[in-house]
Amino acid sequence: MKTQSSMPQFEQRRRLLPAVLLLPALLALLAGGPAAVVEAKELVGRVDDRRIKEASGLVASKRNRGVLWTHNDSGDFARVFALSAKDGRVLHELTVLGAGASDWEDMALSPFGQLCAGDIGDGPGGRRSVTVYCFDEPYVDGGGDDDDDETPEKKAKKKKKSKTYSSTHATPYHLDYPEGAHDAETLLIDPQTNSFCVVTKNGEQGSELYVARAPKPWAHTELELRRKVHTYGGWAGPVAGDITWDGEHVVLKSYGYYFYLFTRAAFFASDERGDYSRPYIVGTDYDPAEAVAFDAGSDNAVFTLTEGAGSPLHRYDL
Repeated sequence: MKTQSSMPQFEQRRRLLPAVLLLPALLALLAGGPAAVVEAKELVGRVDDRRIKEASGLVASKRNRGVLWTHNDSGDFARVFALSAKDGRVLHELTVLGAGASDWEDMALSPFGQLCAGDIGDGPGGRRSVTVYCFDEPYVDGGGDDDDDETPEKKAKKKKKSKTYSSTHATPYHLDYPEGAHDAETLLIDPQTNSFCVVTKNGEQGSELYVARAPKPWAHTELELRRKVHTYGGWAGPVAGDITWDGEHVVLKSYGYYFYLFTRAAFFASDERGDYSRPYIVGTDYDPAEAVAFDAGSDNAVFTLTEGAGSPLHRYDL
C-alpha cells in the first residue's frame, strides 16, 4: 500500500463532500483499494451539436489553449472535433483523410505534438489487430484561453490560419495482440518513451495493459502484455484513460462512479508488485462518461464527456 510520502499531489489534497458522495469511495475501499472522493465537480457545458452523437474519446490540446478534441464512437467517418474547454461549444471539425473508422474509442497526444485516434474497439466479432491514426492538429480559434505571452502579430497570424473546418492526412500504426482478439476503449501514448499503450476492457479483474514501444508508422508492431489492470468496483473494466503531459500520472475511468489514479511507476509495474501497482481510487456521483482527459498541463484535474445528444462536459478536481 502507498505511504503518504510517496503519494503524488492528487492524493494529498482532499476535502469532505456531502455524505451521498462518500458511498462510492467506501465501496471501492471495501473492494480492495484506497479511496477518496472528488474535491469538486463542475458542469462546464453541453455539447449540443448534431454531428456529435456518441462522444467516445477526449484529449486536451497542447497547440490550442482552452481546446479539447473528441470524436464519435463507431458509426461515424474519420473525423474529430475541437471543443471549447470553457463551455463545450464545437469550434472546429477536422476530417482525417486516409484513416479507417471501424470503432474509434479514444484519443491521445503523441510526443511529437500530433493528435492520435485509436481504432481499437472490438468491432464485429472482436479484433486481433487494431490501428492508431496520428495526424497534425490545426490552429483553432475560440478556445477562450489565449496565451498572454503571444505578440499581437502572432495572435493575428494564428487567427488567420484558423478555420471552422479542415482536413489532414493520417499516418497509421498497426498494433497486433500476441494472442487472440480483444476489446479496448483506452489508448495512452507515453510521452517519455513514445510507447503506445492499450488497456483492454475485460471486466473488473480481467482487463490488461498492452504496450508497443515506439512503433513504426505503416508497419505492424506486436503488443507486449505488461500487466493485469484491476478496476475495483468497476464491473466492465476501463472505458477511458489519459496520461499527463510529463508522463508521470495516469487516470483510468470505469462506468459510473470511479476514477483510478496511478503514478507512472505504479501503472507500468508488473502484477508481482502487488499493492504497489494498485490505483488510488476516487469516487464521485454517477457519471456514465466514456471519455476522460487531464486538463491541460494538470495532474489532478480531468474532464469527462458523456455519449448522447447534448452530452454534458464535466470538470473534476480529484
